[in-house]
Amino acid sequence: MNIAVTEGIQVVVETYYNAAFSDPKLNHFLFGYKISISNLGTDPVKLLDRHWDIVDGAGFIREVDGPGVIGLQPVIQPNTTFSYESACDFTTPIGNMSGYYVMRNHISRERIQVQIPLFIMEVPWLLN
Repeated sequence: MNIAVTEGIQVVVETYYNAAFSDPKLNHFLFGYKISISNLGTDPVKLLDRHWDIVDGAGFIREVDGPGVIGLQPVIQPNTTFSYESACDFTTPIGNMSGYYVMRNHISRERIQVQIPLFIMEVPWLLN
């Protein structure tokens, strides 16, 4: 589990290898991740955008930018958590992701860049 807190917004990431949708013989590895975003502050915040830096085991970098997450731009009330699951594929058995969310405080209208902690995805048998 990886955790980062930025200005009262906590991001927790859990990952897993999805063997059912992977094919190591074809260099296709699928990993799932669950992200929980908790608003530890006193004002509601809205998740506007996301940015991902995705790096495979060979050092190839992909950048992904877009509105919201999984088609949503949720408003996260104080002392509540929004969670979602998604996936990422690699051509190597190990990779990592990091990035940030752009959120807006509903009261002050201030934009906040919320850090997503670096997390590593690797097949379970890689380091054995």
